[in-house]
Amino acid sequence: MTDLRTDGGRGPASTGSSVRRPADGTRGGRPSGPLGRFHHRRWGDAWLIGLFGFLLALPLAGQPSVWYDEAATVISATRDWDDLLRMLGTVDAVHGLYYAVMKVWFDLVGYSPTSLRLPSAAFIGLAAAGVVLLTRTVSTRATGVVAGIVFVVIPRSAWMGTEGRSFALGTLIAVALTVVLVLAARRAGSPWQLQARWWALYGLIAWFGASTFIYLALLVGAHGAVILWAVASARVGRRTVRPMIVSLLGWGVSSIVAGLLSLPLVGVVTAQSGQVGWIKPIGPRTPSQVVLTQLFPENAAFAAVAWVLALVGLAMLVRRGVRLVRARRRSTAEPVGEIAAFESAYLHAGWSPTLLQLAVVWFAVPTILLVYASTLTSPLYSPRYLSYTAPAMAMLVAVGILALRWRPAVAIVTAGLVALSLVQVAHDRGTTRKADADWAGISRIVTEERAAEAPGTEEAVVFGPVRRHPKATSRIVAYSYPDAFRGMDDILLRTPPGDTDGLWEESYPLADRVDEVEGADVVWLVTSDRQDIRPEVAEALTPRGFVRTDDWHVKNANVERYERVPAEG
Repeated sequence: MTDLRTDGGRGPASTGSSVRRPADGTRGGRPSGPLGRFHHRRWGDAWLIGLFGFLLALPLAGQPSVWYDEAATVISATRDWDDLLRMLGTVDAVHGLYYAVMKVWFDLVGYSPTSLRLPSAAFIGLAAAGVVLLTRTVSTRATGVVAGIVFVVIPRSAWMGTEGRSFALGTLIAVALTVVLVLAARRAGSPWQLQARWWALYGLIAWFGASTFIYLALLVGAHGAVILWAVASARVGRRTVRPMIVSLLGWGVSSIVAGLLSLPLVGVVTAQSGQVGWIKPIGPRTPSQVVLTQLFPENAAFAAVAWVLALVGLAMLVRRGVRLVRARRRSTAEPVGEIAAFESAYLHAGWSPTLLQLAVVWFAVPTILLVYASTLTSPLYSPRYLSYTAPAMAMLVAVGILALRWRPAVAIVTAGLVALSLVQVAHDRGTTRKADADWAGISRIVTEERAAEAPGTEEAVVFGPVRRHPKATSRIVAYSYPDAFRGMDDILLRTPPGDTDGLWEESYPLADRVDEVEGADVVWLVTSDRQDIRPEVAEALTPRGFVRTDDWHVKNANVERYERVPAEG
């Protein structure tokens, strides 16, 4: 008889007898119930892989230059609370809760490029641990371990772990929400008070998720589709649907409450929708964005291997699911033999979402809904906005890998995926890997040059435009690397960001403030290489006794240093 398990035969015995639990309500002496698969011995796998995810993201996390989106986190999370709340009323409300989390973090440890990204590394590690626990709850230990490893090395996950934005936190929330869905579903036959607690927890996490990143609301809708699929499958397989209907009601109530609590945020976010005007409409490139960019940016080799394995895993789950349904239709007796082993290992006897249902719906429904909505309204689909679908892909890939059965083959393929990812991880630690920005390079130049200046040198700085972002200026470099510019006279600054209702500062025109350089010995210019104001600055400074002593071109930006020449005679 074929062994359908993927744990090397360590799961439920594949015999001709029924698989029954001991009378004491345990599985071989281990706790049963909704937390049965979270037995203390099994937490070790989760924490080890979570640590792997954290340590993969941590090395040299501060080396890549901060870029525009991360600078938005910095400038928002370093404001006073009153200033932050005022800003969120006009812009970036969709990221408000994340900014609040980061503000608390910066208040505790201070800001640096490393501290900016450290929480994301921790969130990815916790999400990886959650993927292990979730997957083994609806599958086997081996599937959970492999799924956790695959999740960590998926290129989008590796990117999230070094990004000072809310994507890693959103993915952690998505995993936690799905874990609670499974555990709440398993309590469908419990007293209503206990069920209510689980669904209240689900609603709380759903609200927190939507408040952190509004697109997580799509996952809540996807969970409803999971339950409906389970109801349909139960009817076909002649199983009772009552526990599933109870779960559907619990999900519905908790989702509605979370939605109502989120309505104020939705209203504010809708009013601020113009800030995503940069998203391109759905077009010929959209399929490649879904297949490649969404989870495998800049790593086509990893994408090709992962998709093949995911499709193999999907085919395996579908085939075995069909066999299980057919077996149930032939008999109402408890399944035996390999069907019992498979049901315990993959589909889990009793009411619980299956790995197939969770993984397929988790990836497909948010993607389809967002792409479809983008065709009806203004463009909404950006591949990185669905980064939280990475756990679903990891689960399918894990099943595909374990379909190889031969342990050395499983190890080789898993190691191959890790290697493909590590090559990109090493490459992504380059200074200019984030949006072709090298603000860190500008910071180094300014810092080194200032260190060589005579004590008491008075310096001023002129910040020009920044490439691709007309609402900001090159002052964004100083927000990201403040130490390099500390003590300089920012002559064009009219209103600091914290004193405005918007994200960025307000500036004077150069012509209105050029006389402010009279007290300076050195003037620095940082500007875009596209909206080039160097001629204008030179024309303004030369009559005032300044000459250009150095200039640098640094990845989409120009830096110049002017020094006052003593008047002759």
